[in-house]
Amino acid sequence: MPPNTSDSSDLDRLFLIIDWGTTYGKMGRIHVPAGQDVNSICKDNIHYLHGYDEDICPNDKHNDFVPTHIYYGQDGDKSWGWSVSRLLSTFHEEIHQNGDRLVRLSKLMLDDTDATLDVRNDLKKQLDGLIRDGYIHEQDDVMRDYFTEWFTFAKEQSFDMGMACPEFVISVPSDWGVTSCHRYYTAIVKAIVEVWNLQVPPSITTVSEPEAAASYCLSLKSTEIGVRQNTFLSPC
Repeated sequence: MPPNTSDSSDLDRLFLIIDWGTTYGKMGRIHVPAGQDVNSICKDNIHYLHGYDEDICPNDKHNDFVPTHIYYGQDGDKSWGWSVSRLLSTFHEEIHQNGDRLVRLSKLMLDDTDATLDVRNDLKKQLDGLIRDGYIHEQDDVMRDYFTEWFTFAKEQSFDMGMACPEFVISVPSDWGVTSCHRYYTAIVKAIVEVWNLQVPPSITTVSEPEAAASYCLSLKSTEIGVRQNTFLSPC
């Protein structure tokens, strides 16, 4: 469902911008107060989620980036992001003996180029093992689980400003096909619905990564950032 694209609204609007990379991710937020023209919002109004595990992650730039790792513990608990880096940096017997439960590069599951074929084959074997051992039910669960952990952290940090139904913007590689986009979208939707306890589908806008980059370059000349049907002008 596309977001409300009218220039202004009688209600506050909050856009959460999801940049899920192969190795790191970043989440941004744009708040549009009630009655304000959305096209008047400038790039200085974008705020980024930080406050991740500060004991292990770099302290520069407010720790805006977070690794896209997820680890399935023996007791059913999940570790994600910098908490995985913490486990790997210490003598944590379980994770070092059970590396097959540490999933990295899961975004490459959605790629279909020859360059990532070996990685995708290795991922498939690993995820099939996690399915066999009961940690997940299907391969795409690793995406849903990671997003659920990430979004839960954002909500706990009040990054959603307490809004019951924020709007979302996700970026996708330009070379992804329909199937890959659908799998990504489905995993995102499942996580959003669970974390925000929604009874209706969330509002999500999809933008290609090159389009987001081009829009950011344009914003360097003009500080305006606009929301249009199926297009979100934002830094990548």
